[in-house]
Amino acid sequence: MDDSDKKLVGMNALVVLGQVLYTLSPIDLIPDFIPILGQMDDLLAFCVTVAFTTYTVWQLRKNHLLEDKVEPAADRLDETTLDAAYSRQSDVWQGYEPLDPGEIAAL
Repeated sequence: MDDSDKKLVGMNALVVLGQVLYTLSPIDLIPDFIPILGQMDDLLAFCVTVAFTTYTVWQLRKNHLLEDKVEPAADRLDETTLDAAYSRQSDVWQGYEPLDPGEIAAL
């Protein structure tokens, strides 16, 4: 993680902390006792926080700092994996043979 990413994460933490404090604070830009407008400034501050957090996550993913740890299933399956699974399965189902297409059609 380079310095710009650390700054971005730090700024995001400050924005989230500021949002929590602003929401809990009795002092608002527009007082809450004013119908509708009093709650709109809280909602606007919340939307800004969500947008900035989304931007931070997007930026970190773009810089490959937040990569998905789970590999897609297609990447994990290869012949050795399938052979190992088949050998484990054949140990469990000894004597089992799959049906051929003619037997399936007869069912």
